[in-house]
Amino acid sequence: MLVGPSTRLCRQSVRDLGKILMNVVVTGGCGLLGSYVVAEIARGHNVVVVDTNVKLTSAKMLAVDIRDPERLANVFSGQDAVVHLAGIDSATDAAPAEMMSVNSFGTLCVFEAAASCGITNIVYCSSASVYGLDHSNPGHRLDYLPVDEHHPLQSTAPYGLSKFFGEVAGERFAARYGMSVTALRVSAVVFPSTMDELRTTLNQSEFVSKTAGIDRQQAHLASYNVPLYRSYVEASDAARAHRLALERPSPGFHVYNVCANDTLIRTPTLEMTDSIYGKPVEVRDVTRYRKNPCSGIFSNLSAKADLGWTPQNSFQAMAKTDRK
Repeated sequence: MLVGPSTRLCRQSVRDLGKILMNVVVTGGCGLLGSYVVAEIARGHNVVVVDTNVKLTSAKMLAVDIRDPERLANVFSGQDAVVHLAGIDSATDAAPAEMMSVNSFGTLCVFEAAASCGITNIVYCSSASVYGLDHSNPGHRLDYLPVDEHHPLQSTAPYGLSKFFGEVAGERFAARYGMSVTALRVSAVVFPSTMDELRTTLNQSEFVSKTAGIDRQQAHLASYNVPLYRSYVEASDAARAHRLALERPSPGFHVYNVCANDTLIRTPTLEMTDSIYGKPVEVRDVTRYRKNPCSGIFSNLSAKADLGWTPQNSFQAMAKTDRK
């Protein structure tokens, strides 16, 4: 059974323990989010990047398929930690078998190679998609708000399922080898380069939702043309979460939601979920939505408490700055 956030006393920054520098492998470090994570970690640690999209290889940037455990073991030898982001993104038009091969089997190979090299500190970039709370998972349910790390995982779609399998592998390897494995359930990542496209998509989705009338199914589908329940996290905030998890290893398997405090739109969250499900959803933190009606559906309180992470950027502020 997957476990939730760690106990508060376990996670202590390696900087607090006197260890200033680590040798870290970042898989998928040439990707959109990966490049942010590499830049963030490289400020205080030595970083080696593993990716299939490397055009010019160097001593710190290696072209390796994560499904090749022997190559991975060669790269991991002598390293202190692994931050694993490599995989096929949900937005990629990939065959389900290929997505499962890269995201699930590839992740298994990463854990296996790390174990063979004695690495016990792994940060795994999972996804909020493991909750299965979208139209690609028929029959899904939203049990309560806000969604914390203990909410049932219901994904049946290839991407969410592949990320879930990665979490299962992480839990098993943590138990078998005494590893610290931290899985970050990252919401949709917002990049400065995608702001215009995202605003257009949001506007179109809102128009369809408002004109859908009593056709809840149409409104339901329209609400998912944009990120999961319009939950998001800004790229540099997501990168910082990876670094903080890296610097606060704790034996065992731990999961954290990584998301902004609010949503991508100004429609109140409870109004949005009521519209999608046709009835009110149980709210376990009423004060949260009274203080900020647009507070996100996912709770990031555990990441704040355990990792010392707080999102510093909001989409609304980014949009205003981008328009200037």
